[in-house]
Amino acid sequence: MKTCKHIQRKLSAYQDGELGTADREQIARHLEKCAVCTESYRQLQNMWLTLDVLSSSEPQPFAATRIQARLSDAVQRRHAWPAKLALATTVASAIVIGCLTGAQWQFSQEMAEQKSVQEWANELGLESLSDAPENSLVSLYFDSDMTLQGDQP
Repeated sequence: MKTCKHIQRKLSAYQDGELGTADREQIARHLEKCAVCTESYRQLQNMWLTLDVLSSSEPQPFAATRIQARLSDAVQRRHAWPAKLALATTVASAIVIGCLTGAQWQFSQEMAEQKSVQEWANELGLESLSDAPENSLVSLYFDSDMTLQGDQP
């Protein structure tokens, strides 16, 4: 095993023809006997063949430009979220303010439409609600000062 580690460290130099005669012969003899080191050497050769094929291929035209454009788009999308958040917050605030304003307007309209005590009396055919009989339905809704019960703060 110690020999295998020693041999495997020198396989790249063996592949490149950088070793002296004695080292080359020692590694060649070892590779004839050792299946593990032979497999390592075969993988090293395949890696170099793959690298040769890749280095000989031409890059696509405008590849760098397309990569830069994609990176630029990614950066812009990354920095766009604060503006989108601000827009969403503004829209949500406008909706809340609109709802509150509408509710206040509706409440003021309802208050304007409520009948006065005198109008109630006129509908009931009385000069005033104080003329209503005691323990009548009118007395259940109005206090002695002729305001609706429950309307007091």
